[in-house]
Amino acid sequence: MTPNKVVDWGKGEANWMVFRYGEVLLNFAEACVELGDNAEALAAVNQLRNRAGIAPRTSINRDQVRHERRVELAFENHRWWDIRRWHIADQLLNATQFKALTPIWFGKMVKKWSK
Repeated sequence: MTPNKVVDWGKGEANWMVFRYGEVLLNFAEACVELGDNAEALAAVNQLRNRAGIAPRTSINRDQVRHERRVELAFENHRWWDIRRWHIADQLLNATQFKALTPIWFGKMVKKWSK
């Protein structure tokens, strides 16, 4: 990116990456497992693992492909859509209480401590 170049909103020339090759391999592996072609799925997953420097698998099943997908695509906003597509939300999210940081306003306390 050129820092001095000002571009109008929505008129940039940079390509936006929508699919990574790793995701393509995982989509292919998932489809192969669902169709019963575990040899092709294993080859696709091992190609991905080889790229990452991880030992290849000797066998594969649906849960292992899903785990590979979860690890490879971590923090890329695919998990929610995977859970929906696989219809496993009721098993994963049943009685789950989500937690997050809650902002706290210290208005009067800060004044009290600063004296």
